[in-house]
Amino acid sequence: MKKRFKESKYYEDWLLKAKRDLDTAFLNHRHGGYTDTTCYFCHQTVEKALKSYLLYKGLRFLPQTHILPSLLSLCEEKDKYFAKFREKCQILDGYYIETKYPVSPPCDYSKDQTEEAIEIAEQIFDFVNEKMGKRKRK
Repeated sequence: MKKRFKESKYYEDWLLKAKRDLDTAFLNHRHGGYTDTTCYFCHQTVEKALKSYLLYKGLRFLPQTHILPSLLSLCEEKDKYFAKFREKCQILDGYYIETKYPVSPPCDYSKDQTEEAIEIAEQIFDFVNEKMGKRKRK
């Protein structure tokens, strides 16, 4: 099936979309939304932030993966300080499949797990912003 859209090659677009995903995670959680949806948007925040960084560092073609540890490894090749997020990316990566597709029974994560996912997404998003010379999120 042919895509009906073309992915942006501009790191700013990816970073903006990552911020929107992070904002969505916060709003969903704050208003008592489904925990799997919050965790999904946390994963998406980090995926897009890492891809934004790779574009910023000159990667011309984004890898067709959603696996956060794999994306993190590519970022580590550009900057070794990304390594400090290895465990955190593994935590968020555990939410990807179960939150994106229907599973039985539906996933419900604890308040602590959900808040940890938000904290991880925020930390990595802010780190990427700083690496690209941007201000922290407001």
